[in-house]
Amino acid sequence: RDFLESGARLRIGDGRKASTTVIVIVYNKASYTLECLKSVAGSARKDLHLIVVDNNSSDQTPELLARLDGNVTVITNSENSHFLLACNQAVERVESEYLCFLNNDALLCEDTLAEALACLHRYNDRAIVGGKVLHADGYIQDAGSIVFSDGSCSGLGRRRDPGHHLYNFERRSE
Repeated sequence: RDFLESGARLRIGDGRKASTTVIVIVYNKASYTLECLKSVAGSARKDLHLIVVDNNSSDQTPELLARLDGNVTVITNSENSHFLLACNQAVERVESEYLCFLNNDALLCEDTLAEALACLHRYNDRAIVGGKVLHADGYIQDAGSIVFSDGSCSGLGRRRDPGHHLYNFERRSE
């Protein structure tokens, strides 16, 4: 509410051709979305394109999205198309080399995108990069997953200390 009442605006991207597109799918939860978008704006990478798909929010989300400037595309759906279809809608608009899907209740650390791109380059752009996801209390929500031959998976590090060495190295899958 304070952000909307202040008349402030949020700028994403610096006008250069975007190397990375960040896609955020939203349905209500304007306060989460604002914090998420602030973290994207604060990224050390400024050559960004942001695509937000609003799945027919009924809270202050539309007013918030109207306050975005820069290299931003907002797609407004007349009904909730849900996460997967909204992601597909956004992907059709991507023109950059790299793509980051970000939930609106997640925050990027300043160097997250730069580190992810550095990792991709170490593997000659033949990789998928997933970062360590922390709960608000600082413990691990997800530090990757083990995918079993039957397609099921198990998350790594849940509710563990993010500083533990088992959750602080790159994993490779051949």
